[in-house]
Amino acid sequence: MEQASANKKTVELFFQLFSSGQATEAFALVAPDVTWWVPESLPLVATMIGQVI
Repeated sequence: MEQASANKKTVELFFQLFSSGQATEAFALVAPDVTWWVPESLPLVATMIGQVI
């Protein structure tokens, strides 16, 4: 349970940093080989691999 809580805090911090324009700091929190998705509801639909900044 502690790991899940730590992961949730990391994700919350990521989005807080990213949404405030601090993308470099946000992506420093994730693994270099991270895979993430941009949903179809946004203008740029994509699957991204790596720390895209």
